[in-house]
Amino acid sequence: QEDIARLTSPLDGIALMELFDRGPGAWIRPIKDQLTEMVIDGELGADDKAGAGEIARRLYEQLELADAPERASRRTTSRE
Repeated sequence: QEDIARLTSPLDGIALMELFDRGPGAWIRPIKDQLTEMVIDGELGADDKAGAGEIARRLYEQLELADAPERASRRTTSRE
């Protein structure tokens, strides 16, 4: 069980943001979760970034994540 806990997606959130040229947001979670599940099930190697990229692109289209909002940027406003 400890070994399973250490298994993660080959692509982290930063890699996914770079792959899709998008900012942070809820659109990342479904892709990371699916990739992690595939690693746990032995369908994807934990270090297979190329394979994970192909799968991530397919998931992005299937889940229609292109329309998912990005997290709003945190801007500070001064009250003068």
